[in-house]
Amino acid sequence: MIRLLPPHLINQISAGEVIERPSSALKELIENAIDAEAKNIEITLIEGGKRLLSISDDGKGMNKEELFLSVERHATSKLPTDDLFNINFLGFRGEALASIGAVSHLKITTKAEAEETGLSLEVNAGKKSEITPTAHAKGTLIQMRDLFYNLPARLKFLKSDISELLASKEVIYKIALAYPEVSFTLFNEKKKLFFFPKAPSLKERARDIIDASFMENTLDIKATRDGMSLKGFISIPTYTRATSKDQYFIVNGRAIKDKMLYGILKAAYQGLLFQGRFPIAVLYLDIPHQEIDMNVHPAKTEVRFQKEASV
Repeated sequence: MIRLLPPHLINQISAGEVIERPSSALKELIENAIDAEAKNIEITLIEGGKRLLSISDDGKGMNKEELFLSVERHATSKLPTDDLFNINFLGFRGEALASIGAVSHLKITTKAEAEETGLSLEVNAGKKSEITPTAHAKGTLIQMRDLFYNLPARLKFLKSDISELLASKEVIYKIALAYPEVSFTLFNEKKKLFFFPKAPSLKERARDIIDASFMENTLDIKATRDGMSLKGFISIPTYTRATSKDQYFIVNGRAIKDKMLYGILKAAYQGLLFQGRFPIAVLYLDIPHQEIDMNVHPAKTEVRFQKEASV
């Protein structure tokens, strides 16, 4: 028998595609903050983000209509036309807040610069509250509490607090490398773990995130071809790691995982490294938007290139 699924179940399924763990939610929320032109982002985690994930920004904020629509499925400010191959924003799918609200206690507090007062909205397991006025500075504060409290089966698959914290730190590292003009602060259990101030250059931000010795053992990369540009830094063959963890590929401002790019980097070092050693790389690839499909993965961590050979 074929039946239509109830709305709450549809929302939970959609949330499962986007929100796998606290770091998945964090990635979506940071991207939204950057799209809102935030220059300072502060993140707080409790129990690795399982009990609380809070992110505050000084971006544009939202008015009442925008706040109401922000938690609706398939509602977005990031896709001004219907062209899915002309994506100029990070969080364009328009499902992050709706997905998070379907599987947690979500509270959004925001204020647009033109508004006299701030606004607050809560979503619990997909059910929205009324929007209420509240005191708030320009920008947005999003608090996600008790992730998967209404999905005990999903909750069991979350890892330890330390593992979830490490996953969130890696998300911040990747986005911070892509946006050196934004400052990032992370608190865990009310203790400040790190502060990345606004950096004057990509190299300074890479120094903050990887280490100073990496920047002293790098080769600068800069090339253009077929309308594409590549820049960044790679380590000299004598400066390596035991894993590939410190290999970052940022395509059109988005940190991605791509087997082809990892394979190309490995091939470039072939014959130059000891077995079991990996180079360090921070590479920025800019490609015309129409030549790349950013919508092949629900969490936007993978892409599809139209001209693979050129890449």
